[in-house]
Amino acid sequence: SIHIAKSLKKANRTSQNLSKSMAAPTLKNEVKNENTTLPKNNPTGRYRLFLARPLCNTKKMKKIILLLLIIQFGMYNINAQINIQLPDTFTTYQIPKSIKGENNGARANIDYLYNNSHLVEYPKLKLGTLRFPGGSFANSYNWKKELSNSSKFNFKNAIHFAQLMEVEINYMLNYGTTTAHEAAELVRVCNSTDAYYQNLRNTYFGVTNPINIKKWEIGNELAAKWEWHVSWLAGGQHTRIYYQTGDSLYLPRTITDSLHYFGGEIWRKGWVPMAGDGMDILNSNLGTIKRIANNNTDTSIINVEFGPIHQDSVIVWAVDSVLSSSLISSLTQQEFYDLMAQPQFLLDTNQYEILGDSAVKVYTNTPLNTDNLILVEYKTKHPGAFEIRDSMMLADPTIEIGYCIDFRGNLLGDSLFNTRLAQSPPRFLVSHPYNSGTDAAISNGFYSEIIYLAEKKAKKEGVENQNELDSIVNAMGISSPIGIGLTEWNIRLCAEGNCNSSYNGILGGLYTANFYTQFYEAMQQNIVDLRVSNHFAGVAEGYNLIHMFHYNSNQDTTFTTAQSHATRIMNNALDGNLIDIDTSSITGNPNISILDSDNSGGFTTIFSKAVKIYQSIDSINNTFNVLLLNQDDEDGYSINLTTPFSWLSDTVFIEKLTGELSSDVYNITLDTILISNNQFTVNIDSFSLTSLKIHYNSIMSSSFEYILDENYFTIYPNPANNLLYINSTLTEKYSIRIYSTLGRLIKHISDIDNNNYSLPINNLKSGAYIVQIYSNKQLIGSRKLIIE
Repeated sequence: SIHIAKSLKKANRTSQNLSKSMAAPTLKNEVKNENTTLPKNNPTGRYRLFLARPLCNTKKMKKIILLLLIIQFGMYNINAQINIQLPDTFTTYQIPKSIKGENNGARANIDYLYNNSHLVEYPKLKLGTLRFPGGSFANSYNWKKELSNSSKFNFKNAIHFAQLMEVEINYMLNYGTTTAHEAAELVRVCNSTDAYYQNLRNTYFGVTNPINIKKWEIGNELAAKWEWHVSWLAGGQHTRIYYQTGDSLYLPRTITDSLHYFGGEIWRKGWVPMAGDGMDILNSNLGTIKRIANNNTDTSIINVEFGPIHQDSVIVWAVDSVLSSSLISSLTQQEFYDLMAQPQFLLDTNQYEILGDSAVKVYTNTPLNTDNLILVEYKTKHPGAFEIRDSMMLADPTIEIGYCIDFRGNLLGDSLFNTRLAQSPPRFLVSHPYNSGTDAAISNGFYSEIIYLAEKKAKKEGVENQNELDSIVNAMGISSPIGIGLTEWNIRLCAEGNCNSSYNGILGGLYTANFYTQFYEAMQQNIVDLRVSNHFAGVAEGYNLIHMFHYNSNQDTTFTTAQSHATRIMNNALDGNLIDIDTSSITGNPNISILDSDNSGGFTTIFSKAVKIYQSIDSINNTFNVLLLNQDDEDGYSINLTTPFSWLSDTVFIEKLTGELSSDVYNITLDTILISNNQFTVNIDSFSLTSLKIHYNSIMSSSFEYILDENYFTIYPNPANNLLYINSTLTEKYSIRIYSTLGRLIKHISDIDNNNYSLPINNLKSGAYIVQIYSNKQLIGSRKLIIE
């Protein structure tokens, strides 16, 4: 059915383009190249890509279907022109820093972040927030204890890194062991101006000024399938706790979700099925297990993970049988628990004592030996998210707190819960919007459809989610709105070696850029109230798709990815502000058909603009930026842009991210073109991301004369290496500006009155540059310079 749907999609898209048809390549030429890889800038990409997709089992059938489609729907234009008239006037939307974030885990080695390559690449992303400590393990993360571990990205290192990179910290709070008082104290330590907390900050972190963490999350993925081993409370798929064979306890989500919000008591005993993400046969037991390392051990101290424990509610089992790792791995979870919880292994209360609220001291009558086990099961009591939230808000009423369990499914409507929610509402509700089904899509050539998923997340699912939250707020009379928090989203969650290589190429890059920009635009349009949004895990070893950067310990180097380049290109083009696209006149941007899954398990056809167009203004570098995201996996387009004459625009700095659809190969190209008569044309590849930085000289007024003249100055030699000579016929002082091909100002020399000026350039790297001469703040002319 996928193959049929894909064929119909191609037919629909072909039919749409009949009005702009051109002579198509002959079938003979296309069949000749059907086994070749789609090359960059391939003008016949639509047909060749069609042949490359697995629509049929044989090459012969592919040719027949292609011929039928050509006969039925005729010829069509494969490289249409899109016209963009940029606006004279516009308003800008400032993109909040909190929605331009990524996760940086406290488990990361400090070398991952503090190596030269990462310190260079990270600020290029123009991020706004750093989510810390990140991941489900942080549900039991002890930030004070980890301060002594300087080899890891602990809280002290995170604070210094955030300040160095000028990003804000979005803190994900421990919900496994913290108390309401501890949570409130952490807020004060971070944000209070009181002298007492200034001294504490200096002691803990080496800083005295407030860190000013304003966005906080209470817990992470506590309703997911694996959270029993990282928090005191579970939910998700684990609705049943198992004990000895035949015994179990049913804890539906109505109970676990209620415990999350209200807090309460629960026994950490029995076991739950393993569900990945670090669960094993030992930590799937809810109690704490300690393996004996030495023979003749008569005393052991077991630190329980999720205290505080009740003094009178502890059960201890001491298994004096040898349980090697190989033996344990051969057992089922039920067999393992049955073995440990045999009556002869149960200790009398006089064989152990409670130490404080989180440890048990065990002294068995008979000493234990290597590979014997001790199992401590205990009752614990924890505060709920409501209590924690209220204490934190008392500590700093200006912070914003998000809940990580969605209350709408199992709690909303209960009178007690509704009353409590109205008293202690979150500022946002956190979700993890992972995609599903992308493997099937990618194997059948649904590349544009995968990119569309980002738009669907923002403009459909995000809007529906926000509308529902708005309705709840209005119905319950909650004083402040409840927004949305997004974290750890991705095109596909897969470990190294378990992922189609295409995800790591242009496909992953375009999805990343589209996810960011779609939500930026949704915020601008006021249809989604996005409070926090954090992208990939920042950097780690290996090549897991979820990481923005990959670290190689042998080389002590961080490597970029298609995702990191897409983020860099996108955020540098938009750079904090966004212009309403409706202020520009855009024609010729076609709709492409997208096959979207419907609620019945079938497909429905929707239409989406082929090229996503975004604009921003950079008043510091005097550039008007245009970002072009072509989600069309078949056609490239010719983009004709016209700038207002009043801008006196002269130069366009171009960066393109392109790649091969079926692999992780991607390309980055840089170019610079000069503008003539306020117009220029750029060709963009199918399935690509393009940044245009249009340099302007006056965007506010056109009252002065534009005197660009080729005869006013010359530069030589060109190419150059050590010295550049500027020969000018100007009779007044002038200035020289040299720009990189990305539009960054490299050199600026003012008040020159020498008509044959020599400029040292030996400190500039080899490559292309733009040299501009100004007189009385007017642009005289631009020259392209090559430095060898």
